[in-house]
Amino acid sequence: MTNLLKETLFLLKKYNIRPKKDLGQNFIINSDIVERIIKYANIDCNDVVLEIGAGLGTLTDKLAEYAKKVYAVEVDPKLCKVLNDRFSKVENIEIVCEDVLKISFPSDFNKIVSNFPYSIATPVTFKILDTSFQLAILMYQLDVAKRLIAQPGTKDYGRLTVAVHYKAEVHILEKVPKNAFYPKPKVDSAIVLLKPKTRTLEIVNERFFLNVVRDLFSYRNKVLKKALNLLFSRKRLKKEEVKRIIDILEKRKINHRKRVYTLSPAEFAEIANVIYFRAGEEFNEE
Repeated sequence: MTNLLKETLFLLKKYNIRPKKDLGQNFIINSDIVERIIKYANIDCNDVVLEIGAGLGTLTDKLAEYAKKVYAVEVDPKLCKVLNDRFSKVENIEIVCEDVLKISFPSDFNKIVSNFPYSIATPVTFKILDTSFQLAILMYQLDVAKRLIAQPGTKDYGRLTVAVHYKAEVHILEKVPKNAFYPKPKVDSAIVLLKPKTRTLEIVNERFFLNVVRDLFSYRNKVLKKALNLLFSRKRLKKEEVKRIIDILEKRKINHRKRVYTLSPAEFAEIANVIYFRAGEEFNEE
């Protein structure tokens, strides 16, 4: 039994904690992986780190050795008790006992290092992408990590892929096996690097673009023309407008016979821009 597993079991027993599946409580018990996460993040004494899903404090403890400050966010009151007991006298750790999806992030952090619950991976990713971070090292369920780097036309390609591609560089740094966690999850994981990038897509309105991507992927397997007709009908917009939009897109070399899941991020950007100028705010009203 490894030292980290022993420590994890000790803390769980001491505080009478049973890991909750619905909260995605799977704690890292592989010290080598913890060390590599810290190394990937390249933490130094000038960094202020946001950790989402601090759990028992395994990563928190290591982050605090290198960082100027660590914000450790945890929603479970029992785990917050552990964190407060462990780190109450550690000056550069601030425990935030809140739901990460319901709070504003601290204004002064520059890096994110997290093993967050997989059940909130998508909304947390979108929230991260709305911040001014320099670097994020995140643990994802392996199939979600594959979605982040998927190519158009593949089964993993979707709304999350396009949204992340628009804002960040993504790299899978390594695959993490199930036995690196306690309790052992049913799926493998992956350590992923996110880094903001210079925007390469010309977007007229960012929120509108993301809404169009979301709406079109609700018809993922439909051809673009059919998807637009269904979408405009759902939003009670004139069908004639779809024909005008299709004509414009054809002139811009976007084939209306392509299925939604085969469209590139650049094509989604073009489609969103055209709809924005033709339908505007009406498109967002349902």
